[in-house]
Amino acid sequence: MTEKEVLFSRYIDKRNEADEYSMITNTNFLSVDERDELVSLLRRDKLPVKVYFYGGFFEAERCVAVFVPEFYQTADGIASYFDECHEDNPLCAVRAEKDKFTAITHRDYLGALMGLGIKREMLGDILTDENGAYIICFKSIAGYICENLTKSGRASLQCSVTDVSDIQLAEEKCTEKFHSVASLRLDNLLSAGFNMSRTKCTDAIIKGIVYVNSFKVVKPDMTVRQGDKIVLRGKGKVVLSQIIGENRKGRINIVIKHFN
Repeated sequence: MTEKEVLFSRYIDKRNEADEYSMITNTNFLSVDERDELVSLLRRDKLPVKVYFYGGFFEAERCVAVFVPEFYQTADGIASYFDECHEDNPLCAVRAEKDKFTAITHRDYLGALMGLGIKREMLGDILTDENGAYIICFKSIAGYICENLTKSGRASLQCSVTDVSDIQLAEEKCTEKFHSVASLRLDNLLSAGFNMSRTKCTDAIIKGIVYVNSFKVVKPDMTVRQGDKIVLRGKGKVVLSQIIGENRKGRINIVIKHFN
């Protein structure tokens, strides 16, 4: 079996388990590309099992697929359910506080975790700030991380387990800029947001390195809506924060948030 077929087999096993035993099940953490592959598979799925992508906090990039039997399903989604039923949530966060004298990066934390023999599929996003990091992981390995993650690079670490609802996200710096576009096509928004030619934007979209609301999009003519987040891999992200309306020249005035 290919790697892709192995992943699909695991997805199907978890989905069938949720349906047969009426229980909530989940996969390991998925990359953005793996999540796209699963979405493609589930479009053909007829079982009465709802699938949610959950990474412990809003806008998480690495998520688990949570399979929920029909009688569990709520309009508020899986995050609200886990907020009320903490014992059913498979995820938690390890808070790693570093010493005040050493600067370390996301790569340093990830390298230290890999050095402990932890596979990437067991770890979600790693959210760094000036004092340390939140490491999203499965509850089953949180204790092991806390006991063994004592250093990252040259920094000393002190770790503790916390609930994902206690994560305090560092405020992202952004600037809002006014733009005028011919239409709300994705290639137009990408061109305005990243100051690139439409040809380069179209190439990037077709290559599969553009994501809208964390899902890969390969159609340049997709319509972007107010509030949509656009990520260009290797360049950053922007958000269409406001659609002002059509101007006298027939173009559409918009406001885009540019994240630094």
